[in-house]
Amino acid sequence: MSRFILVLIALTWFKPSPSLAQSAILNVHGLEGVQTTVSVFRDPTTKAAWRDVSSGNFNEQFEPLKQGLRIGHDEAAWWFRVSIDVPENLIGERTFLLMMPADLDDVRFYLPDGQEQVSGLSWPFSARKLPNLFPVLPIKLTSPHTEALIRVQNSGAMALHLS
Repeated sequence: MSRFILVLIALTWFKPSPSLAQSAILNVHGLEGVQTTVSVFRDPTTKAAWRDVSSGNFNEQFEPLKQGLRIGHDEAAWWFRVSIDVPENLIGERTFLLMMPADLDDVRFYLPDGQEQVSGLSWPFSARKLPNLFPVLPIKLTSPHTEALIRVQNSGAMALHLS
């Protein structure tokens, strides 16, 4: 059975309600017992590569993300580390990280093995792993701890909120 982990990124034209702004950073839908954490780091140079970020070279720059992140116009790249702790009974399940809205310019998902999956307005559907309007990353939960990196870069203003 496939299950979803929903990652919501709302642009500034969407004004979050106070309850949305204070909700949990990452809600796991349909995966009982899964624990998640999200941390973020801003790369003003936009030059940080997956190898550098995943190797720990930027660990000190990642900060825990506990509520929405509102950004004005910023050409920086934003990296999100999504850590997923899975109970034994869910190992082997397939799930998805789904990012909304669909009109982000450049979204890149990375699994621990370095596999890159691209999405966003800059990428044609033929370049995406799943031809979905929304950026989505399929994940097979193969161990008690799974980590994904997400790189987001947008030409317009963003108010980031994960849900």
